Amino acid sequence: MILGVFYAFIGAGLYEEFMFRGFLMHGLAMFFGAGRGAWIVACVLQGALFAAADAYQNPLGIAITGTLGVLMGLIVLALGRNLWPVIIGHGLFDASRFVLFYFQGPPLG
Repeated sequence: MILGVFYAFIGAGLYEEFMFRGFLMHGLAMFFGAGRGAWIVACVLQGALFAAADAYQNPLGIAITGTLGVLMGLIVLALGRNLWPVIIGHGLFDASRFVLFYFQGPPLG
């Protein structure tokens, strides 16, 4: 469980947020001209790619992941492109799931 929690913070929290909200969203915005509209398009596209990266989930899981990806992208934009709040939030969410799975097992279904 301890390794799972550590992985959640580093793998999901830090790596995924840096890659999708940091690197990819920034690169797409620069590609589309770096204006306000470019950042919105980049936010939506990175959310779609974030959902595609979780294609192993069922369709509902993909839709939820994509929605959360766009929401986290909007949070990054609203906070002046500060990644730390979404890194910490994503890490805490995934780490809490590891702890929950440890004590209760994975969800049925």
